[in-house]
Amino acid sequence: MFELGLSEGGCDIGAAMLEDAKAGVASRHRVPRRKMWYVNVYEVDRAYGGPEEGGWYYSTGVPTGESEAYFTEAFAWHRARILDEEHREGRSKVYSVNYRGGAYEVRVQDHPGKAYPEETPHYE
Repeated sequence: MFELGLSEGGCDIGAAMLEDAKAGVASRHRVPRRKMWYVNVYEVDRAYGGPEEGGWYYSTGVPTGESEAYFTEAFAWHRARILDEEHREGRSKVYSVNYRGGAYEVRVQDHPGKAYPEETPHYE
Protein backbone atom coordinates (compact mmCIF):
# COMPACT_ATOMS: atom_id res chain seq x y z
CA MET A 1 0.00 0.00 0.00
CA PHE A 2 1.23 3.47 -0.84
CA GLU A 3 1.25 6.01 1.96
CA LEU A 4 2.61 9.50 1.69
CA GLY A 5 2.93 10.44 5.32
CA LEU A 6 3.09 14.13 4.38
CA SER A 7 0.97 16.72 6.07
CA GLU A 8 0.62 20.46 5.75
CA GLY A 9 -1.19 22.50 8.38
CA GLY A 10 -3.06 19.52 9.74
CA CYS A 11 -4.17 18.35 6.26
CA ASP A 12 -2.86 14.95 5.27
CA ILE A 13 -1.96 15.18 1.56
CA GLY A 14 -2.38 11.41 1.11
CA ALA A 15 -5.92 11.58 2.52
CA ALA A 16 -6.73 14.56 0.28
CA MET A 17 -5.55 12.63 -2.78
CA LEU A 18 -7.65 9.62 -1.71
CA GLU A 19 -10.74 11.82 -1.31
CA ASP A 20 -10.17 13.28 -4.80
CA ALA A 21 -9.89 9.75 -6.23
CA LYS A 22 -13.10 8.65 -4.52
CA ALA A 23 -14.89 11.70 -5.89
CA GLY A 24 -13.66 10.86 -9.38
CA VAL A 25 -11.83 14.14 -9.88
CA ALA A 26 -8.24 14.80 -10.83
CA SER A 27 -6.13 15.32 -7.76
CA ARG A 28 -5.02 18.83 -6.95
CA HIS A 29 -2.05 17.38 -5.13
CA ARG A 30 0.85 16.04 -7.11
CA VAL A 31 3.66 13.92 -5.79
CA PRO A 32 6.74 14.63 -7.88
CA ARG A 33 8.17 11.55 -9.55
CA ARG A 34 11.89 11.14 -9.66
CA LYS A 35 13.45 10.19 -12.93
CA MET A 36 14.96 6.73 -12.87
CA TRP A 37 18.08 5.71 -14.74
CA TYR A 38 18.38 2.04 -15.71
CA VAL A 39 21.61 0.19 -16.32
CA ASN A 40 20.71 -2.57 -18.76
CA VAL A 41 22.93 -5.39 -20.00
CA TYR A 42 22.23 -6.84 -23.45
CA GLU A 43 23.62 -9.85 -25.25
CA VAL A 44 24.33 -8.53 -28.73
CA ASP A 45 24.48 -10.28 -32.07
CA ARG A 46 24.15 -9.64 -35.79
CA ALA A 47 21.17 -10.86 -37.81
CA TYR A 48 20.96 -11.35 -41.58
CA GLY A 49 18.77 -8.67 -43.12
CA GLY A 50 18.52 -9.87 -46.72
CA PRO A 51 20.35 -10.33 -50.03
CA GLU A 52 20.05 -6.71 -51.22
CA GLU A 53 23.33 -5.01 -52.16
CA GLY A 54 25.27 -8.22 -51.64
CA GLY A 55 23.69 -9.00 -48.27
CA TRP A 56 23.29 -6.87 -45.20
CA TYR A 57 23.15 -7.41 -41.45
CA TYR A 58 21.72 -5.49 -38.52
CA SER A 59 22.49 -5.42 -34.81
CA THR A 60 20.24 -7.09 -32.25
CA GLY A 61 20.20 -7.00 -28.48
CA VAL A 62 18.41 -9.16 -25.94
CA PRO A 63 18.28 -8.13 -22.26
CA THR A 64 20.13 -10.55 -20.00
CA GLY A 65 17.90 -9.78 -17.05
CA GLU A 66 20.54 -7.62 -15.42
CA SER A 67 18.73 -4.32 -15.00
CA GLU A 68 19.45 -1.97 -12.13
CA ALA A 69 17.63 1.29 -11.36
CA TYR A 70 19.25 4.43 -9.95
CA PHE A 71 17.93 7.85 -8.98
CA THR A 72 21.00 9.70 -10.28
CA GLU A 73 22.59 9.50 -13.69
CA ALA A 74 26.09 9.68 -12.16
CA PHE A 75 25.55 6.50 -10.11
CA ALA A 76 24.07 4.77 -13.17
CA TRP A 77 27.11 5.59 -15.33
CA HIS A 78 29.47 4.52 -12.54
CA ARG A 79 27.75 1.13 -12.30
CA ALA A 80 27.63 0.82 -16.10
CA ARG A 81 31.43 1.20 -16.32
CA ILE A 82 31.91 -1.56 -13.73
CA LEU A 83 29.49 -3.93 -15.50
CA ASP A 84 31.07 -3.16 -18.86
CA GLU A 85 34.51 -4.20 -17.56
CA GLU A 86 33.07 -7.40 -16.06
CA HIS A 87 31.37 -8.41 -19.32
CA ARG A 88 34.26 -7.49 -21.61
CA GLU A 89 36.84 -10.05 -20.43
CA GLY A 90 37.83 -12.72 -22.94
CA ARG A 91 35.05 -12.08 -25.43
CA SER A 92 35.49 -11.69 -29.16
CA LYS A 93 33.84 -8.75 -30.88
CA VAL A 94 30.45 -9.26 -32.51
CA TYR A 95 31.91 -8.21 -35.91
CA SER A 96 34.72 -10.79 -35.72
CA VAL A 97 34.70 -13.96 -37.84
CA ASN A 98 35.59 -15.78 -34.59
CA TYR A 99 32.41 -14.58 -32.85
CA ARG A 100 30.44 -17.42 -31.25
CA GLY A 101 28.11 -15.47 -28.99
CA GLY A 102 28.64 -14.01 -25.56
CA ALA A 103 29.24 -10.37 -26.48
CA TYR A 104 27.55 -7.93 -24.14
CA GLU A 105 26.66 -4.26 -24.26
CA VAL A 106 25.87 -2.13 -21.23
CA ARG A 107 23.55 0.84 -21.71
CA VAL A 108 22.25 3.58 -19.43
CA GLN A 109 18.63 4.22 -20.42
CA ASP A 110 15.46 5.81 -19.10
CA HIS A 111 13.55 2.50 -19.21
CA PRO A 112 14.09 -1.13 -18.17
CA GLY A 113 15.82 -3.28 -20.78
CA LYS A 114 13.85 -4.45 -23.81
CA ALA A 115 14.94 -6.31 -26.93
CA TYR A 116 15.98 -4.29 -29.94
CA PRO A 117 15.17 -3.63 -32.65
CA GLU A 118 11.46 -3.81 -31.86
CA GLU A 119 10.68 -4.52 -35.52
CA THR A 120 12.86 -6.21 -38.12
CA PRO A 121 14.39 -3.50 -40.31
CA HIS A 122 13.73 -3.52 -44.05
CA TYR A 123 16.22 -2.54 -46.72
CA GLU A 124 15.36 0.67 -48.52
